Amino acid sequence: MEGFATCVHLTVDLDSGDFELRSAGHPPAIQLQALSGESCAHQPEGPLLGLIDEAEFEVARGSLAPGDAVVIYTDGMVESPGRDLAQGIDRLIDGAHRILGEGHQYGAQRLVDELGSPDDDRALVLVHRT
Repeated sequence: MEGFATCVHLTVDLDSGDFELRSAGHPPAIQLQALSGESCAHQPEGPLLGLIDEAEFEVARGSLAPGDAVVIYTDGMVESPGRDLAQGIDRLIDGAHRILGEGHQYGAQRLVDELGSPDDDRALVLVHRT
C-alpha cells in the first residue's frame, strides 16, 4: 500500500528564541510578532511525505522575541468551501492576535473551537515565548 502525508517540523532554541521550520506540503506556519502586532508566514518548500525518495526540504529560520508566537495548524483550520485559502489564513491570524492579546492560556483550544471547520480535521499548535 502506498500513501502520502503532510507534515511540519519546528525546532525552537528555548534560550535564544531562534527557530527552524521544515514543511512537507503543510499550510504555512504563522509567526505573530508581539511588539509590532504584525505577522509573517513561513512556508519552506518540501514535497509531501511518501512521494519522493530521498526528498530534500528547505529550512525557514527565524527568531521569536519575548511575547512572539508561532502557529502551526492543519488545513481544516483555514479551508472551507467557497472561501479562498488566503482568507482563511487571514482569519486565523486575526483570531490568534486577538486571543494572544487576551492572554495565551488555552489559546490553541480556543482557536480550534472558534475557527476550525466542523467538517474537516482541525488541530493547532501554538508556541508562545514568554
